[in-house]
Amino acid sequence: MPTSLRHNLPDQWSLRTFSHRKENGRETFYDGDECFFQIDLKECCIRYGRLKPGGEPLIGGHARSEGWRLWWGRSNHYKPMEVESFEIVSLQPEHIQLALIAVDEDGMRTHTGIRAGYSKTLDSYVYEFDQRLTVARDQPWFGTASGMYQGIEYCNFWPSGAFNHASCGPVEQPGAEPHLQGYYGRELWQWMVYEEALGKFCKVPMNRLSRTTSENMRPCDGGIFMLATEDVGNPTLQFLGDTGGRTFLHLCHAIYDVHVNLSEIGRIAPGRELKAQYRLFDTPAKKASEILEEAEVAREPVPWIERRFVLPRAVIPGLNKFDEPLDPYQPCDDYFWRPVHTGYGGMTFEYPRSGPQYRAQTSWDRQANQLVMQSPFMTFLGWGLHGANYITVKPGCRYRFRASVDLENVEGEGVCLAWSFYSDRVDAEGKTQPGVDPIESEHLTGSGSFQLAGESAEAFDCVIDHTGMPFHYNFLEFWIVLKGKGSVRVSEVEIAEI
Repeated sequence: MPTSLRHNLPDQWSLRTFSHRKENGRETFYDGDECFFQIDLKECCIRYGRLKPGGEPLIGGHARSEGWRLWWGRSNHYKPMEVESFEIVSLQPEHIQLALIAVDEDGMRTHTGIRAGYSKTLDSYVYEFDQRLTVARDQPWFGTASGMYQGIEYCNFWPSGAFNHASCGPVEQPGAEPHLQGYYGRELWQWMVYEEALGKFCKVPMNRLSRTTSENMRPCDGGIFMLATEDVGNPTLQFLGDTGGRTFLHLCHAIYDVHVNLSEIGRIAPGRELKAQYRLFDTPAKKASEILEEAEVAREPVPWIERRFVLPRAVIPGLNKFDEPLDPYQPCDDYFWRPVHTGYGGMTFEYPRSGPQYRAQTSWDRQANQLVMQSPFMTFLGWGLHGANYITVKPGCRYRFRASVDLENVEGEGVCLAWSFYSDRVDAEGKTQPGVDPIESEHLTGSGSFQLAGESAEAFDCVIDHTGMPFHYNFLEFWIVLKGKGSVRVSEVEIAEI
């Protein structure tokens, strides 16, 4: 491992001129006359931050990133956390030290310690995080057993510029801050690099083709995870203590954020404290290129086609019959339905909120075992098997789709099925092509019980060889959508090989 990355802190903190002020209601920290980073206590995140003096704000910034969350993501079924306390522990020339506590409505509590400063050895700002989550004492908690969110997420690694939001058809918000308006430039960083063992590096293409390799990155204690290689900067995590050996890293194939999870699965006792420690800094382009060249290409430990259900099947959990735990935030086996809003690519998870603007809902009626879409105004709502939840298909086969739906006062374009072979919508590097819509079935409006049906074209064997890694890209995405207003209940879905 290059010594310039395996440095010892705090021995090499460099003296700077740090100061604090309030700006737009946020806790803002300066290095001299330049903004170093800014904490948004309302959203409980670092909304804006630099990795090197004079550099681009790769945390938050203008290039479509939601900042750096200071609470454990996806904890307790997405229930949002609110900041309970925030303290500037010290503000010294060597470093800034902060403490933050956040809690949700059930008493799940996170403690985040931050130490931020500058390392002359790295020519980089360094953020050190000590994050602890305490499970509520009145009931146990469960780590996700499978899928992209396996374990418990303690960090959502999403540097600004990793994702071109134009490919997902964003809905612009008038007056929104720049980082919320969408990013339409070249997507940065083509590779992910991680240390499998000290000094042994693996690299995985940062695209939607790298399937199991990008969902099973397992770093070592003291190892790094880095995005490479760009002149603007190469964000790097280093795992401290025993955190690395307990961590899974998973690339989200929708928006290229990396879910950094502790490998905690199953029942977690009430009152137990979970801990993760890591640091974030920039690796210079020259050094990042050297590490990238040294790294070995990670190969799929298990072929993708063996990890997913292959049609036809008598029953696909969570598909034909809604008899599995279809909470959209908890996978059932390797399949789970995901809600969609604003378009086929634009995914927005619904939080339990109130007010007229949130009355357009996707939900699961557990008692009736039905997926539900309802809205009093014209909108786009849907449920889908998409994103990281593709259906594996066989080249040369066609597929039949059917769904039983109950409509109540549906107006507008109506309700339909939609499907797409992913090979129809990606380029040679696995990036989604904007403006390529799925195939849709007939549209139904009005009230009553109906059967929706459709049939695909013949699937072909799509092989893409990107950066020396050939992948069979034979996946199908499937949706049930409402384009309009009214209420729709889906009681059964069938996808069969013809």
